[in-house]
Amino acid sequence: MPVFSAPYTLVPVQPSQAFPDRVSTNRPYLRVTLLNGTRDFGCYAIVDSGADDCMFPGVFAAQIGLEVTSGRPYRFSGAGSRGQLAYFFDIEVEITGALKYKLPVGFTQALDASRVGLLGQNGFFDRFNVSFLLRERKFVLEI
Repeated sequence: MPVFSAPYTLVPVQPSQAFPDRVSTNRPYLRVTLLNGTRDFGCYAIVDSGADDCMFPGVFAAQIGLEVTSGRPYRFSGAGSRGQLAYFFDIEVEITGALKYKLPVGFTQALDASRVGLLGQNGFFDRFNVSFLLRERKFVLEI
């Protein structure tokens, strides 16, 4: 089975009362390309075992020629939120350096501020064996 390895990304965070000395954290960001016909858009997504589905910021839909509200609507909940709305389309996603495949991808305004997508259980974890090796600061996908 081919293996694809990617480093964790060290991102800055604001110190807080809970973690006053924390100024950064490691996150499993993966460079991906969203493809719809001849249109493509490169972005980042977090490999997120807590996400049910693969979703991206709603503003990304226009980048690949989609009218976001014309997709299949789906209500979902996230950490601290309920009743969020995503619109799903069957598009291709290319994992940079690994492979390209078609899957249902949701676009939601709930992710617009983050500018980062989520690669979740349905559409990502159901296709790959994923290992998180935080001490080594990398994660591994078995393709």
